[in-house]
Amino acid sequence: MRLYLNGSDSQFITLKQELDVLKLYCSLEHLRFADKFDYDINIDTAIRLEDYDVPAMLLQPHVENAIRHGLIPNQKAKNFLQINIKKDINNVVCEIIDNGIGRSRSLELKGKSNTDHRSMGNKISKERLEMIRALKLAYISEKISDLSDEYGQSAGTKVEILIFKRSSKK
Repeated sequence: MRLYLNGSDSQFITLKQELDVLKLYCSLEHLRFADKFDYDINIDTAIRLEDYDVPAMLLQPHVENAIRHGLIPNQKAKNFLQINIKKDINNVVCEIIDNGIGRSRSLELKGKSNTDHRSMGNKISKERLEMIRALKLAYISEKISDLSDEYGQSAGTKVEILIFKRSSKK
């Protein structure tokens, strides 16, 4: 909670700070749903995480969606969340990959439920990034893909976030 609060008064935090919060979030959710999924976070050691500024809570909503809407409702024996942070020339690619039920099935299940809850995480995240780009505060792109197996069946979701390096900090 302290990490969230410390970052809440800043428009941007370092990628290192964002990942520290994300690791704690994943750890808590794994404890909460220990029998439902496992996860792994891989960070390329060649990346100087302090050199990249990101909006606070950039990755967490996507990880939350993967867990809540993809992995938890999945009946597979091995539900897995993979988070990869890797270098791409001078930029960083953040991948959030789950082997859950996929977005189509998740929407289908949501339509069958009798709740009035409207998930706004993706919409808010997308609008926030558009505003940041429009104000030229940073350039971060986001791509969400549905995964499928060799039979064309849903095999989860992949989110790719490309963070362009803003400045050369020392």
